[in-house]
Amino acid sequence: MAAEKQLLGIKVMRITKPSLMTSVPVMGEPWDMLGKLLEEESSKDVCSTRNLPFFSVGETLTLPQNFGTIFLGETFSSFVSFLNESQEILRDVVMKVDLLTPANRVSLFDKNIPHMDPEAYEDKLVNYEVKELGDHSLNCTAAYTVGANGLELVSRKIFKFCVSKPLDVKTRFAGDRGNVLLEVQIQNAMPHSMHLDVVNFDPAAGLSYINCNTMSSCDRCGNVM
Repeated sequence: MAAEKQLLGIKVMRITKPSLMTSVPVMGEPWDMLGKLLEEESSKDVCSTRNLPFFSVGETLTLPQNFGTIFLGETFSSFVSFLNESQEILRDVVMKVDLLTPANRVSLFDKNIPHMDPEAYEDKLVNYEVKELGDHSLNCTAAYTVGANGLELVSRKIFKFCVSKPLDVKTRFAGDRGNVLLEVQIQNAMPHSMHLDVVNFDPAAGLSYINCNTMSSCDRCGNVM
């Protein structure tokens, strides 16, 4: 039996900063006819940069085509649009947007409307601070009835993405005359640069510490050696 045609479409786009559109320039010798043709075609390319026909990074901004990489602690933002793509009046419309994490199911949007006219739409911007690592999925669902017989239909879209660690922290211990020397290495695990405002070390109750990064050379030698 053929599947029922979905009358209510669901469009989703992650809200994130755009990137510059890139191209792969093809160059030829300037005295060659082919080289002149390539330069003319390159100048017509929307990705090309003015006055720099063979520069691979253009001036046009492009929106992300997928959810990309999301790191722990980021605020996940997404634009969700429910659109009646038919010429029918949809009734008893129930729209839901849920985020499934490895341990929880979080409701981001839940709305009931009595009817949707043809070409009517409902837009929603959802936000969530990511607090868990691992696989996540954004589930968008719309249930509705159509026709005189009240045919019940369901539209569903699922978008999966993975949450990664932004920082990799490594520690190393060494003992010296009842003292413990602790070295902490913080590595940026993201593909782009990061700015750290402050890094603090908070010892457990009853313990104290000396920050060796701020000690003078003689004090450091006297305490460490």
